Amino acid sequence: MLPLLLISTVIAALVAAVLTLFSGSELLYTNLGLPDPGAITRYGITVVRVLTEAASTVCVGALLFAAFLVAPQRSGRLAVDGYAALRTAGWSAVAWCVGALLEVPFTLADAEGKPIGFMLNPSVLISSINIVEQGRGLGRHRRHRVRAGSRLFLRAVVGLDCQPVLRRPDRASSPSPRVATPLPAAPTTSPP
Repeated sequence: MLPLLLISTVIAALVAAVLTLFSGSELLYTNLGLPDPGAITRYGITVVRVLTEAASTVCVGALLFAAFLVAPQRSGRLAVDGYAALRTAGWSAVAWCVGALLEVPFTLADAEGKPIGFMLNPSVLISSINIVEQGRGLGRHRRHRVRAGSRLFLRAVVGLDCQPVLRRPDRASSPSPRVATPLPAAPTTSPP
């Protein structure tokens, strides 16, 4: 399953790059009076965005698959297919994170009309990070940090709250603790 996802993602990124090539994007910058950031930035930003979107889609889809479509084992634990889906979700979350981090310098290079190599300089990247929305979001996150003590308290509360569900899903307080289990077959009655 994973090789098929990787091949599909690479094909989607190549299609996006080819479409960018034939769209005349280099003329778009000059027609709007903007400096041209260069071919690597023009094609790279498209490829990075496609890869990031594909990774996010695979991550969320794999988590939904593991949560709702895979029936658990008789013991109530996650089945093998569910663990495989979680592993896929984990790796695609890593790819999603890397893609989101790569989007920041590409978006900065595109906004300022400079090559990506210039924007990868740490002093330039830090000084111009507030130009794009991704950078402003990182700045807000940094300013509104939660202290370590309150994080520890929150983890303890969530951990204690989840204990009944984690230990015995059949005795949890939820009205339907086993969402992923298949419904029992309807009783069949033979016609009289």
